[in-house]
Amino acid sequence: MIKIFNKKNIGFLFLLILAMLIMISCTKNIQNKVQNVIGDEDEVDNVEDLIEEKINKDFENASRVSDFLFQEIEDLGDIKSIVVLADKNMGVKTFIYNALDLDLGYDDVSALTIDFDKNVPMQSYNNLVRDDGENIVIKSGGIYLLKGTLQNKRIVVEKGIGERIQLVLDGLKINSNKDDVIFINKECIAQIHLAKGSENEINVIPANKNNEKSLIFSENSLVFNGSGKLTINSESEGLIESDENITFISGEYVFNTRGDGIKAKKEVILKDAIVDLNTGDDAIVSTSDKNGIIYVENANIKINSNDKGISSDNEVLVVGGKLDINSKDECIGGKIVNLLGGKINLKSGEDAINASDSNQNKKANQSDAYIRIMGGEINIDSTMDGIDSNGDLYLDGGKVFISASEDDNERIIDYNGNIECNIGFEMIGVGPAIKMQDLGNTQKQSYIVVYYKDKMNANSDIELKDENNNIILSFKPNKTYKAALITSGNLEEGNNYKVVSGDKELSVKLVKGKNEIIE
Repeated sequence: MIKIFNKKNIGFLFLLILAMLIMISCTKNIQNKVQNVIGDEDEVDNVEDLIEEKINKDFENASRVSDFLFQEIEDLGDIKSIVVLADKNMGVKTFIYNALDLDLGYDDVSALTIDFDKNVPMQSYNNLVRDDGENIVIKSGGIYLLKGTLQNKRIVVEKGIGERIQLVLDGLKINSNKDDVIFINKECIAQIHLAKGSENEINVIPANKNNEKSLIFSENSLVFNGSGKLTINSESEGLIESDENITFISGEYVFNTRGDGIKAKKEVILKDAIVDLNTGDDAIVSTSDKNGIIYVENANIKINSNDKGISSDNEVLVVGGKLDINSKDECIGGKIVNLLGGKINLKSGEDAINASDSNQNKKANQSDAYIRIMGGEINIDSTMDGIDSNGDLYLDGGKVFISASEDDNERIIDYNGNIECNIGFEMIGVGPAIKMQDLGNTQKQSYIVVYYKDKMNANSDIELKDENNNIILSFKPNKTYKAALITSGNLEEGNNYKVVSGDKELSVKLVKGKNEIIE
C-alpha cells in the first residue's frame, strides 16, 4: 500500500521522540478509529502496541528525524491495514482501512438481489426491504445487490447499531427529481461497492433547486470501493456528503454537479480510486478546522471546478498519486498543506497553493498555518501567487515549476512567516518582479534570482545550465515574466552557471546563499 521511504541510521533519541509523539499525538486518534471498526478496547490497545513495536523495529536505523516515515501493518483481525505517518514537525498520523473495504469483491452468495426492472413484491425480501411509494427502505444490515432502473424514488438505509451495510451497484441506473437520492442513517457505516465491470449511473434534476441537500448523504462514515464505474450527473446543490468521513478505496468515478462535489466534516480519503470531478462549487471539501483532513494516497484525481479544487479547513496531505486540478479559485488550500509525493498539475484563477487559518488575520503571520513540500513534482499555472502561505513555508524536497501571474501585485512565492529551503529541493519559478519575495539569507541551499530588463516571452524554455552547458533544470512557462527564482541541490559554491531564457543568456559565479542577477 504505502512503501517505506527511508531506512538508514537514527538512534535512541529518535526512538524516544517518536514514541512520545505517538503517545501524545496519536493515542486517542488510534483508539477512536479502531473502535469504530472492531469496538473492543483490549484489541485497540493491542493494535496500538503493535504499531509502536513495528515502528521501533523498522526505523531504529532511520537517517534523519526530519524524514517523513510511513509504514503499514496488515492483517490485524478485522483491521486490514493501518498507515502510520511520523515526522518531527507533523507528529504522528494514522489512517485505517477495514479488510472489507480493501476487498475488490463481495459475497455474492449472501447478497440480496433487488432488480428494479422486475416487478418483485417487496414483501418477498423477508421484510428486509419495503417500498413506501417514495422510498426504497433498507431496514437491516447486510449485502444488497442493486441493479436495473429506479425512477423518482430514494434509497433510504435505516438499520440497527453494529450492522454494516454494503450496497453493491451492478448495472444500477437512477433517474430522479429528488435532491437526496441515497440517504444513510447515522447508525450505519455504509459501503457502496461497484461490481466488477459494472457501469452505474445516477441522473438528478431536482424539482426544488433551492433545496441544499446532497444527492448521496450519510450521517456516518461512507466508503466507496470496487472495480466498476459510477457516473453521476446532478443539478442538486451537493453531490456526496458525510457528517463523518468519506473514503474512496478503489473504482472509477465521474461526477458532474452544479454544487459541491465530495464533502465531509472530518476525513476525505482517496486511496487508489480514479476520480473525475466537474463542479460548480468546491470539488473536495473537509469542514472541520480541528480534525478535518483531505488525504490522497495513490489516487488519480482530475478536477475542473468553478470554485476551489481541494479545500480543507484544517489539513491537506498528499503522499502520492496524480492530481490535475483546474479551478477558478485556489487549487489546493488548507490551514496546513503537506505535499510529499505524486505528480501534481495545478491551474488556478487565484493562488494555486494556499495555507490560511480562517480564524486569524490574513495579513498577519498565522502561527498555525504552513505549507510543506517534501517530494513529488508540482507544475503550477497561477493567475495570482504560485504558492502562498499566510504562515511558514518549508521547501524540503521534490521539484516545483511555477508560472505565476503577469500582474505586478502578485508573486511567485508569498509567505508571512519563516521560510526554509533544504538541500535537494528543485525549483524554477517565474513571474512579476516588483514585489518579489525570495528565499532569504539563511538557507542551507543556494539559489539564484534573476531580474530582466524587459518581459520574457511565454512558451519559451528557461534553463539552468552548468559551465559545460549541461541542463540542470528546464521549464517552459506559459506566461510572460520579468523575474525568475531558481534553486537546485546540484548548485555548488564557486562554480559558474547560466540562466538561459529564449535567446538571452545570463551568467553567475555561485556564492553561498542568495545570488542575484540584474540584467
